Amino acid sequence: MIRLGAAAVVKLPLALPPVPTQVVAPARPPVVETDVAGWLRTLELARLDALHHQGDDLFQLIARMAAQVCDAPIAAVTLLDDHTQWLQGSFGLEVAFMPLELSFCQHALHSPYHMTVIQDALNDPRVAMHPMVLGEPGLRFYAGAPLVTPQGLVMGTVCVLDTKPRTLTPAQNQTLCNLAEAVMRLLLLRAPADEAQALALSPRAA
Repeated sequence: MIRLGAAAVVKLPLALPPVPTQVVAPARPPVVETDVAGWLRTLELARLDALHHQGDDLFQLIARMAAQVCDAPIAAVTLLDDHTQWLQGSFGLEVAFMPLELSFCQHALHSPYHMTVIQDALNDPRVAMHPMVLGEPGLRFYAGAPLVTPQGLVMGTVCVLDTKPRTLTPAQNQTLCNLAEAVMRLLLLRAPADEAQALALSPRAA
């Protein structure tokens, strides 16, 4: 894992609206977004100094909790900039980052108030040809709860993955969303007081 390296008093966002029990995103090709959308995420990640906390023990713990609650072999806390998905914490997956075009979580970028669920990857055109579906570890299931800023910008997810087609229970859905809200609040609490300094130090914004 790569480790990138005071907390400001901020007004915490209101709780997100309740998430429907099981919202399956409609099948569609991979997300094609404008450069502006990607750079907005990149600048917000820099403002929050979020990427310097990669591999943090709290994010690792949240990933383990997500895996345990959802009875899933793989879970992660992810952040997405304009080109890359960064795994801030993970369970059952030994990667620190991957190209955005290979990210399951890219399909959650335009769903700030809904879970993104892929029940069977082999039957979903968005990911059916993904190398981690056709090859090892043979992914079949994905569920991602979005990390949403107070302005409604999706920054990443708390997600779980499995090697068999399945769904989540309503309780598992809600817990995953609660964990995502906890991660977003943690990022806001850790944001530097000096935004200009954070932007200057950001490896992506530079």
